[in-house]
Amino acid sequence: MELSPQSKQQIDTILRFEKWTAWGFGVFVVSAIVGMLVYASYWDMPDSFILVLLMSVFALMLSIETTRFLMWRRFVTNETARKLLTLRYTVYLIGFSAIGYYGIVVFYETPQPQTFQAFLLSQAFFWAAAFFGRWLDRIIQKHDGHYLTGEDLKLIREAREIEQEREHG
Repeated sequence: MELSPQSKQQIDTILRFEKWTAWGFGVFVVSAIVGMLVYASYWDMPDSFILVLLMSVFALMLSIETTRFLMWRRFVTNETARKLLTLRYTVYLIGFSAIGYYGIVVFYETPQPQTFQAFLLSQAFFWAAAFFGRWLDRIIQKHDGHYLTGEDLKLIREAREIEQEREHG
């Protein structure tokens, strides 16, 4: 099946976005951790450093997901699929907020047993949101063929890697 130029451009945009956000997030987190370790090896590090790191990672995650939502919203044209896409990312943001709540609020202000219970609750919210999001992925794709699930992107990425190996090998 031959893809239209618009579909090829959409796939290229999505794959580039996935690659750059993964690398950017990884570089940011690794450099922040290394910077904190270097700082802590020479000076006393206040607890607020860890809180600032958690807040910045949380803000980065939220901004990446918001950007991903806006990108997909541009590609999906069916009105029902757009509403489902909005629901999917709303649920995802609730899941991320549960983890952020645990990391930022509960991590600093509650005794240990409540902290573990809050951790379990935040994980339950996050994984429920992830499951619900994957379920909505399939429904969105039925309504609009322009929407690609994570599995679709993985298969496209693998096919392109095989194609590049054939060209260079």
